[in-house]
Amino acid sequence: MSKPGFLSRRLALKGLGLGIITSQSPAFADGSLTESAQATSPPCLAGTDVTVYPTFAAASAALAKARIAPGQIVDILGYSEPGDGGGFRGIVEKAASATLPGGGSIRPVQGMLDVRMFGETGTPEHSTRTLQRAIDWSSANQQAVILPTRLDIIEPIVFGSNAGLHGLGAGFNSGVSPINCPAFRLDGDLSPDGWVFNVSVRDLCIWGQRVRSAQDYAVQLNQCYRTRFTNVMARGYRVSDRETRSIYSFTGKQNLVVFDGVYAVGTRPNQTGCGFRIANDPDGGLIHFSHLDAENLETGVRFEPGASAELMSSYFERVPVCIQIPPGVRSVLVQGGIFRLSAGRAVGILFDEGEYGSGEHIAIIGPSFQPSDETRTHFGFKTQKMLWRNHSPMTLEGVDWRQIKMSDDIRRASGK
Repeated sequence: MSKPGFLSRRLALKGLGLGIITSQSPAFADGSLTESAQATSPPCLAGTDVTVYPTFAAASAALAKARIAPGQIVDILGYSEPGDGGGFRGIVEKAASATLPGGGSIRPVQGMLDVRMFGETGTPEHSTRTLQRAIDWSSANQQAVILPTRLDIIEPIVFGSNAGLHGLGAGFNSGVSPINCPAFRLDGDLSPDGWVFNVSVRDLCIWGQRVRSAQDYAVQLNQCYRTRFTNVMARGYRVSDRETRSIYSFTGKQNLVVFDGVYAVGTRPNQTGCGFRIANDPDGGLIHFSHLDAENLETGVRFEPGASAELMSSYFERVPVCIQIPPGVRSVLVQGGIFRLSAGRAVGILFDEGEYGSGEHIAIIGPSFQPSDETRTHFGFKTQKMLWRNHSPMTLEGVDWRQIKMSDDIRRASGK
């Protein structure tokens, strides 16, 4: 007869998808059990004895006492307690290695590593340390980790090169909830070679509802190369309304940075600040946005002099100024997109005061400006005391001029 508590472990194993138990032995004094790996395991492990431990600490203690030999298969039911998401099946290595979670001696044998395998997540402090440890491991081993749940954090998570963080979708079940702090920081100034490259963040949400004080940014990208954000939503975040602050902040050199299906959703118009701020890039690197979504913000996308970016098929709603462009930008392409001008004195694209025509490359192709009935005053394009040198620096194509009001400077420059 098995000891009391064996049935709960059996059910826990089955619930975690680790196989059906076909043989059993009495429980060890350290709480482990010996089982047999079945067809749900990799073929090389089928029929191999498996030792089951309720927690990572129990397995580590058994290793320290040499109760598990190298090559043995172990099932760990949880990091702190069975079923907490930190469990996995692994094989015992001959020695501890920095390439394993926690620098241990148990190598996972299947699937992407869950961030909860790297530590406790019971408190925001624990969650922050665990997630940072997982990202550091991901960077060192060039292997993405998965975040299938929502974690509270109290400090921004710093990404090194080659790191990957993948959620289960930009909904309400997978991502991070910062508590009065930014969420992610990709900063080449913190890297030995001055760049952060080959980073992938996808399918998760950043909940800003617990950020009570205005922050400088939610996500910072500085000196990034070959980096991709896919299906990532930052919602309810509060940032300062100063021009240098935004939910997504791009500073320094950027090259081959791709944002696809990324959302910036504020609390309500006029109070959340800017969604995407694109600062000067001295090398003219490329930032590419496709299917960008900006809602409930003071400004959707704000360029600074020297900035370069492509915006393809973007969507703006309840944003007083959808896109803001100053003199001296390097290269701006806006192609397609829906601009729902539904926030008071709404502006689709605002050109700042100053002198244009000294090298800017600006192309606006096929935008759809859709003023609503309640919009008091709206402009598809608006300028303030612009000075055009020699010729228009803009290419304007596919614009339905009958749908919008346009300032005289733009009308003269475009020949409309």
